[in-house]
Amino acid sequence: MVDIVIIGHVGTNDEYSPHGETRSPGGAGYGCVRGAALLAPQQVGLVSAIGADYDLGPLRRLGIDTRGLGILDGHSARFRIVQHSDGRRSFDTDLGVASHAALSCFPREYESAGHVHICTAPPAQQQEWLAFLKALPGHRTVSADAFEHYAELDPEGSRVALNSCDLAFMNDEERRILFADGPLPQNSAITKHGPKGASYSAAGRTWHAATVPVTPVDTTHAGEILAGVFLALRSAGVEPAPALRQAVRAATAKVTQFGVDGDRLLGVLSEIRAETRDPRDATDSPCELGIHR
Repeated sequence: MVDIVIIGHVGTNDEYSPHGETRSPGGAGYGCVRGAALLAPQQVGLVSAIGADYDLGPLRRLGIDTRGLGILDGHSARFRIVQHSDGRRSFDTDLGVASHAALSCFPREYESAGHVHICTAPPAQQQEWLAFLKALPGHRTVSADAFEHYAELDPEGSRVALNSCDLAFMNDEERRILFADGPLPQNSAITKHGPKGASYSAAGRTWHAATVPVTPVDTTHAGEILAGVFLALRSAGVEPAPALRQAVRAATAKVTQFGVDGDRLLGVLSEIRAETRDPRDATDSPCELGIHR
């Protein structure tokens, strides 16, 4: 049974930085399921539109449920990311077959999932998904992630998306762009502070998780790893503070290497898995995520 559904783009990342350049499997959907598959990959479903050119091998090796992958005529998403020496990033994308919200790819079997996460995407796509999910039968919590590029292009659309979900993910710059002149979302929120860790606010309380100093090589998809790990741990019944600490720990390991398949990240994910007792081992019932509006 699928407990967590990830809606996000998958494709190819071409990344350039002062530390070198690489091509790897990417897209926010791929990065997020890498983290969300931490404990029970068979209970994680991915919804994404891809072309026949996409190599499904990396996703299949994760062991996630792939019934939500729609293979369409055309090419898969392509992302070009340039990381500059001053910490800035330039972003260019050709979404290909993923240029529209792939609502038809959402399997009926996913309707019973307890939580759905909408990865970074054009705000219009995120809003389409939010409306689609709201119209489905049953109850689920929903989270959405902002992205600086889209926050600058469509700040109002980004604000609407983050205010319409149960849990909003953003970093400090996105928070400044979107909410400097207005109130923050009234729902739960995770704010990512880069080298200073992250904070989680819910039901009038705030938890902060610090990180350790590292030399960043590739920051792309660190936020997706954080989101995936946090959601997996919370779904398994882990309390917010330790779930956030572990999520920050995984994101920190990710930035030390290109892509999300590096040995340092995989090693940390294995350690977190070994340290976490999943309550689902003792029951067939999915755990509530415990997200508050």
